[in-house]
Amino acid sequence: GPRVDIYNTQDIGQFRDIEKSPEGIAGNALPFTSRFKWKTRDAYGNYQIPYLIAGPFKREEYQMIINAMVRIQANTCIRFIRRTKERDYINIESVDGEGCFAYIGNHGGRSSMNLESSSKASCMFHDIVIHELLHSVGLWHEHMRHDRDQFIKVHYENIARGKLMRWKGDI
Repeated sequence: GPRVDIYNTQDIGQFRDIEKSPEGIAGNALPFTSRFKWKTRDAYGNYQIPYLIAGPFKREEYQMIINAMVRIQANTCIRFIRRTKERDYINIESVDGEGCFAYIGNHGGRSSMNLESSSKASCMFHDIVIHELLHSVGLWHEHMRHDRDQFIKVHYENIARGKLMRWKGDI
């Protein structure tokens, strides 16, 4: 399907980029003490994040997800590991009509991430996959950080009607 434009406010109904947890909690870049932070480390101090690619994905889409993980691992202290019996993990699936979204961080048990791949919409582009994986790691959009007003001025009058929630720094 056509690429989902995660930055186009006209396409906002096609996707849910940042997904709150079932408890309704959202966050920014997770602080060190956050209960949503992934905590398991390997012998080298890298954070281990279990994942399950539930799909359904085509072979090349599956490989794109793996390549995105490799790219993140090459530049961070994050290590994605295939889930075996871990309680907490990222469940990566493709549900038609759900678009692109990911929970922020570890919410205990299965943390959902959706990468739609249908004839109507596709999240299966390298940058979008990385974007959603980084949300699962615990990163939030810069313009929604709790401290963003110390660095930028948001001109609320320029935000399209009905889109203000995407600019609130205190969600």
